[in-house]
Amino acid sequence: MSSIVAQTLHGLEDVLREELLKLGARDLERHNRAVSFTGDLGFVYKANLCLRTALRILIPIQTFEARSPEKFI
Repeated sequence: MSSIVAQTLHGLEDVLREELLKLGARDLERHNRAVSFTGDLGFVYKANLCLRTALRILIPIQTFEARSPEKFI
């Protein structure tokens, strides 16, 4: 299971959330112009195929904690 973000247009966040609920997404969280959820690779394929209001599906490939911007320059 990984965290996935579906981006949408402003004002369509609730519609996208309902679409994801109908598909069976779990751990839904509404954001500004996006909805995050958890799922596996098969669910990513299903979301790409079935979602009508999502502009793109994003899967983080790596995460890290940045304590200050100077540390990574």
